[in-house]
Amino acid sequence: MIDRTAATDNANRLVGRFLQHFGLLEAAVDDAIRRLTGLQWSVAAALAANMPFVKKVEFTFLAEAQLSEKPDVDRARMLKATKSSALWLNDRRVIAAHCSFDANDDGSITFHRTIAKESLKVSDIIWSEAEVEQACAKALETVASIAKLVEEMMPFREKLDFSDQRNSMYAALLF
Repeated sequence: MIDRTAATDNANRLVGRFLQHFGLLEAAVDDAIRRLTGLQWSVAAALAANMPFVKKVEFTFLAEAQLSEKPDVDRARMLKATKSSALWLNDRRVIAAHCSFDANDDGSITFHRTIAKESLKVSDIIWSEAEVEQACAKALETVASIAKLVEEMMPFREKLDFSDQRNSMYAALLF
């Protein structure tokens, strides 16, 4: 049994705070899937509920790439940064949701992580309160970027530009 102390209450509060912000991110990705695909809310919700978060992110950025014009340099940079941020936050979510943790007297949290892929790796990961707050802020920034990604998407328009493989159907018309 875990003794309830001020330190454990603080650790639980911080983990909960991070997971709440991650939940906002996941909801934004789910909404992006719905908006990019044009599916009814209930169908998109059922689809998203049955996909791991990483697959949702991959699908969102794949759909954006297939449905939109090729991005300019600034948009390409924003897309890459947003995807990277979402995946970084997901790694933190895996730690917060699946690792046991201890509260430290200085207000930080020590997570005990075990990874068994090619080899066994056991590590302690320490999050300070400031790091949790930074992750929460990053989650909010990523939510805003995902909303912007969908809002500012320029729909793909077919044209005689053979550098984009989606226009290859016009090549047959030229011969």
